[in-house]
Amino acid sequence: AALAGKPCGMADKVLVESDPSQFLLEPVDKTLPNPLAGSSTPSPTDPDHRPTSGFTPDGIPDSVDTKAPSGAFGVLARDTAINPDLLIANSGGTGGGTTTSAGINGSHAELPFELDPARTPVLGSYNADEQTPSTLTSGWYRLPADWRDRPLLSLSAAGLFAPSNLKLQYTDQELTPGIKDNSIVPTGSIGLIDPGPRPSWRNVRIDTASLPKDLTAVRIVATDYDLAADHFIVVTPPRLPQMQTLQEVVGSEAPTHVDWTSGLFVPCQRPFNFHAGVAEIPEWRIRPGADLAAVSAWQSALGGGPLGWLEVSQRANTVATYLSDDIGRDWGALERYSSYDDAVPATIDYSEVVRSGLWSPAPIRY
Repeated sequence: AALAGKPCGMADKVLVESDPSQFLLEPVDKTLPNPLAGSSTPSPTDPDHRPTSGFTPDGIPDSVDTKAPSGAFGVLARDTAINPDLLIANSGGTGGGTTTSAGINGSHAELPFELDPARTPVLGSYNADEQTPSTLTSGWYRLPADWRDRPLLSLSAAGLFAPSNLKLQYTDQELTPGIKDNSIVPTGSIGLIDPGPRPSWRNVRIDTASLPKDLTAVRIVATDYDLAADHFIVVTPPRLPQMQTLQEVVGSEAPTHVDWTSGLFVPCQRPFNFHAGVAEIPEWRIRPGADLAAVSAWQSALGGGPLGWLEVSQRANTVATYLSDDIGRDWGALERYSSYDDAVPATIDYSEVVRSGLWSPAPIRY
């Protein structure tokens, strides 16, 4: 490809979402108070319809970080005793957390992938006091007429669950004006591809090409009958994103922190520079998949690497990405950096001085 004038490798193959909340599907039944929870009235035409039970807006643990085994660090395993955060294998902003203000459906979950809580509801089956059998049948979400022109349909999810516990049902029924949610009959269902890592936030997805052609709407069906404390399901509504390539989003000019495991497959991204002994602040980080996250330990503060100062000055938020033609692969992650405060780059005064080879600046000055 490089010989044909396309030298940017996987940067031309990784698809990137921008403003994912903009592409959330619209509910078919506008009268539903909480479309993600669906209709509380059993369907007279769908005997398999089970009203939502056990899923709540705050049904998610405070932390959903994925931890790598300490053995993955090899000779660096001793460092994990000093800094357990080295074991976190998920990318920035996907480890959960809570906010003081509630989102659109009363959820206090800190959302990943730059999703807007004012537009994105959340429901989860986690209960810190007592786990109970939980079911979710969301409302129906309308597919636009051009839905097959988009490469994939996705939704953000967190938790630990079997693939069979989270499905997408679909229908080809004609959606007449004013149709009620519980009068729509599903015509089939399909499992969603879950790339992990688990239980962190990630985007489960499906190729639109793998769905029947004449579909009009989809809904989420989830079941959580495992009462173990670490088994739960958290979901947001489905979306049908428009995307650009990583090369189009990041480009070749923006300063980027590229992990050494990722450098060979994104040769067009510009690594951040150093000038006069001061590092340039990167705007992006390109990191490997969760299976290689432990390899990045040398970049930490304990290793004397750039994450030592980046993690205390910059907030890393993962952008939703997918590998074109292989959407089930955890190719890695793209993080957008933003400053924790309004600090601006320092103005540096420097000059050149010629010294003799016998000149000594001793004693050491601080």
